Amino acid sequence: MAHLRSFRYRLEELALRTLVGSLRPLSLDSASDLGAGLMRSIGPLIKKPSRVALDNLERVFSKEEARRLLPEVWANLGRVAFEYPHLRKLALDHDRIQIEGRENFERIKSLGKGCVFVAAHLGNWELFPMVMDRMGGHILLIYRAPNNPYVRDLVQEIRPDTGMTYIAKSHQGMRKVMRHLSEGGYVGFLTDHRYSDTLPVDLLGGQARIAHTAALLARRFGAPILCTRMERLNGARFRATLAPPIEPQKGDATHEVLQTLTQQVASQFEVWIKERPDQWFWMQKLWAKGDNASK
Repeated sequence: MAHLRSFRYRLEELALRTLVGSLRPLSLDSASDLGAGLMRSIGPLIKKPSRVALDNLERVFSKEEARRLLPEVWANLGRVAFEYPHLRKLALDHDRIQIEGRENFERIKSLGKGCVFVAAHLGNWELFPMVMDRMGGHILLIYRAPNNPYVRDLVQEIRPDTGMTYIAKSHQGMRKVMRHLSEGGYVGFLTDHRYSDTLPVDLLGGQARIAHTAALLARRFGAPILCTRMERLNGARFRATLAPPIEPQKGDATHEVLQTLTQQVASQFEVWIKERPDQWFWMQKLWAKGDNASK
């Protein structure tokens, strides 16, 4: 069984390396457009994730609008995937990324308490660490490592290595994160994953269970939470938005406090998702089955 799994992992690595190798000779814009065109056509035919996405879209939009949005959601995912081999070049091309809300980062620096940066799967969520590097902040990023170790290593090869340190989600990784935050450092992670053991918050017309890690860390260390968005403006051009910081007091992380802080995060992301619904990753089951939807 282990041999079969290892063989499958190697095949997955080979397929990914072949894709990356074929995209690198293309320009960033050409690769991004190719990914959008392919996935706009192919994505809606992939039944299971498309069904989940449609169910989620119909929580907020009419059936007709949901069906119109679905190919565009896939197109954005295609762009994200096909932009991957060009991330290091993109990190050096400052003209491609506008920054809105610099004053909110300056506010964070003036407090000297560190910060918990949170993002959702919006636009190209891989790009925010590059923005941090431009603003002079080094950030520890918590991420879910792929099960395939060869794919994990390849992904890390592709990602830029300035302005950020990637920490795989684990008990050991979390200890590093807490130590870094206690010393006034910056940490960040994607927060719009489903976690069954967390308290529900209101999101897009239903009760969603998303990570309360940001609230837990912020409360424990008295560090502010800053919501971020990497919005796609046109093709492979973007705008980074840094929202005003949420500034909790240091103290006990009671259920009530954690839920309140996580709700503030969820409410900010809801605004951004509704503004650009074609750029969010709708293929995830965040809500309990049978939750009421709001149209």
